[in-house]
Amino acid sequence: MDNKHFLAMRKALRSQAKRYPNCTIANCDYNSKEYECFVP
Repeated sequence: MDNKHFLAMRKALRSQAKRYPNCTIANCDYNSKEYECFVP
C-alpha cells in the first residue's frame, strides 16, 4: 500500500471513528473507495 492510500485511509478512519469505535487500519477495507470499516 502506498503512502497516498495510507493517508487517505487514516483520514477515513478518523471520520468513521464515531460510527466504528473499534475501527483500525487492520480491519479497514482499503480496496473500497471510502475505506469502509468492517468490524466483526
